[in-house]
Amino acid sequence: MTLDEIQISVNRFQERLNKQAQQIQIFNQKTIEQTNASTAADLLFQSGKVFVQKSQMGGGSPVLRGFEANKILLVSDGIKMNNAIYRGGHLQNAITIDQNMLDRMEILFGPASLMYGSDGLGGAILFYSKNPKFAEQNIQFGSTLMMRYASANQEKTGHIDFTISSPKVACLTSVSYSDFGDLRQGQHRSKDIGTLGLREFYVERIRGGDSLVRNSNPNIQKFSGYQQFDILQKISLKQSSFLQHDFNLQYSTSSNIPRYDRLTEVSNSILRFADWYYGPQDRLLISYLFSYRMKNRFFDEMKLNLYSQLIKESRHTRRYQMDDLDHREELVNVYGCNLDFRKQWHKQKLQYGIEYIYNSVNSVAYRENIISGDESELDTRYPDGGSWTQQPSVYLIYQRDLNQSLSLQSGLRYQSYALQSKFINKTFFPFDYDEVKQHNGQLAGSIALNLLTEKNSKYSVNLSTGFRSPNVDDLSKVFESTTGRLIIPNPELKPERTVTIEGLIRPQISKNILVELGLFYTDYSNILTTQKARYHGEDSVLYNGTPSAVFQIINANRAYLYGWNTEVVIQVHKNLSLSSSLSKTIGRIRTDSSEVPLDHIPPLLGKASVESQLGPWKFEFYALYNAWKRIRDYNPFGEDNNQYATSQGMPSWATFNIKIGYSFLSKYSVQLGVENIMDRNYRLFASGISAPGRNVMITFRAKV
Repeated sequence: MTLDEIQISVNRFQERLNKQAQQIQIFNQKTIEQTNASTAADLLFQSGKVFVQKSQMGGGSPVLRGFEANKILLVSDGIKMNNAIYRGGHLQNAITIDQNMLDRMEILFGPASLMYGSDGLGGAILFYSKNPKFAEQNIQFGSTLMMRYASANQEKTGHIDFTISSPKVACLTSVSYSDFGDLRQGQHRSKDIGTLGLREFYVERIRGGDSLVRNSNPNIQKFSGYQQFDILQKISLKQSSFLQHDFNLQYSTSSNIPRYDRLTEVSNSILRFADWYYGPQDRLLISYLFSYRMKNRFFDEMKLNLYSQLIKESRHTRRYQMDDLDHREELVNVYGCNLDFRKQWHKQKLQYGIEYIYNSVNSVAYRENIISGDESELDTRYPDGGSWTQQPSVYLIYQRDLNQSLSLQSGLRYQSYALQSKFINKTFFPFDYDEVKQHNGQLAGSIALNLLTEKNSKYSVNLSTGFRSPNVDDLSKVFESTTGRLIIPNPELKPERTVTIEGLIRPQISKNILVELGLFYTDYSNILTTQKARYHGEDSVLYNGTPSAVFQIINANRAYLYGWNTEVVIQVHKNLSLSSSLSKTIGRIRTDSSEVPLDHIPPLLGKASVESQLGPWKFEFYALYNAWKRIRDYNPFGEDNNQYATSQGMPSWATFNIKIGYSFLSKYSVQLGVENIMDRNYRLFASGISAPGRNVMITFRAKV
């Protein structure tokens, strides 16, 4: 990492990394290929900079500075992926990004509300796919082929992309397919991990009924495999030297994805579920980007981005030895527009723009008898009359060089947020309202000082605010989270808010040594939490024929988070480098009488590596590790999933890994990797599936 790297993250326009006061981590295409991860979620975790929770193999919920799920932003080619039903627990939407087609990935740590509005409390993860390149003359063709096999889950991945380009038109097409089998966990267990995660039994349908079957190898996590298919199509038209049109289509789908943690839950020594799976997770993105670069009185550059997204997801559950299979399906349509301008003069820079996002949510449900095929009514996850949200916003960012070394950055964003949900079917719960509405307006801002010395050292301090408006998942659910526990809507919810102060220190010790230290403190207010409630004065109601305790999501608490991360890179020789990174976050909820741990706080995370390049050979040996997460540091009411941990919490672990790459004939390369060489058994904090055991990977790439 160098100070003159170029990135397009915070402000949608190209900017030098050393001009940004917030901490930003960049992973270029070369690093992504070297990491050779199976999914985008695994790519984040292998970086050693981001903790990733997993409830199933087909998942991966990133955590930034103690915030997770709907409190961090996922952004694809400048377009927010977060939608009206992103929940507060754990999400798997990151795997809908095809990491085989990424040009780079940028991680913005800290509030992202100034640039992207609601949801960016902990930061943003920005994925940028490859763009077709124009030919200098005539018509040119190019293609890339990749094939990968991994032993821990019998992964078989194939990828091909090809380009056709001329001086005025460029086209890029990409297709990826992955087949993942059941995941094998590590064989060597410490006394602390004990028998956690052993899959002794699983449910199989035999002669028309459910039976418990003993697993011949308890380290094979039965019913964790799935398949995924991704398509990307881009077309770029260069109308003139200052005018360009870009069309972008992304489609990702999957097979059914087993919810592995739920399939392992036990009640009275019997598995609770015979079936629990997500249906195919579909994400379709279509966008048009208009870029205009010609200086005038009002701007030097302008970008107009029009887009739509279609998201389909579903949940399917059936209890052991029951014949009723419950289906709940969600369809989300998103329409958006971004209009951004940038103007630069003398030592000043101004960026401003407007954004509008509209979400519609339709939710259906039915119960199917798998013997007779009969269907009956079932309560929907979200209001059956449909829901919508709209988010218009406007922003302004100003930057000024105070002198040759010191610059000031500041900005403001105002966002209005409106939501409406309608209820039609009251068979399951005769509540006395037909709709839920909300409207709020939020202001976010930041101010920062950035110092660049003549010796290329960097020191910055940044004060910023963030917010997250309650979405349909927060505000409109009438939902039986577990039997006898009913969550009802609360129209009075207020947006969550953060105030963060952070500092970044990057002294240039020598041209061969890079040291970086980031520090932050966040005040977190209006936290959304689920607590016991009353309906018409009663603390329980009859729901679907079952007495159920009443709960509501409310703004109940205030919390604080603080932490640090450090990175050291030493270029020992032109062909040999050493690097190490560490990150730590602490979070506490303030109550009237004491403090309790905030949920989603990962343990100490670290990575250390040695890299060497010898002609066509490239070697990397690295260690990934986590410290203990003691049970006393789990949040007892949140999403830390202590039921999937040991009685003492989640033990510390370390894996040793090696990757060797060889390039030949300038167009071909082979990569061999062995992850978790010692076949260590471990599980990531808050996860419901154990991590891969020893994993031998072989990858072939060809570029023509």
